[in-house]
Amino acid sequence: MSHATRNLSRTFVLLDRRLIAVPSPAELSRMMTAGKVKEISFTKSQNADVIGTNLTAAFPSLAGKDLTRYVSYLKTF
Repeated sequence: MSHATRNLSRTFVLLDRRLIAVPSPAELSRMMTAGKVKEISFTKSQNADVIGTNLTAAFPSLAGKDLTRYVSYLKTF
């Protein structure tokens, strides 16, 4: 079995600001209602451009931003 083609599913939370603690259940619920929490699937064999496209499709406010740092981090899992 090839693990390179296995789908990975991750929950992404788009934050407006850096948090100093885990969001409370009420705050997380507000984020979910606002569309800031998304489940995104990708494979380990996908390149950074495809992963970046998936992120931008889920969170349109990321369009035009440099996602290299975040996509590189994702490829380590």
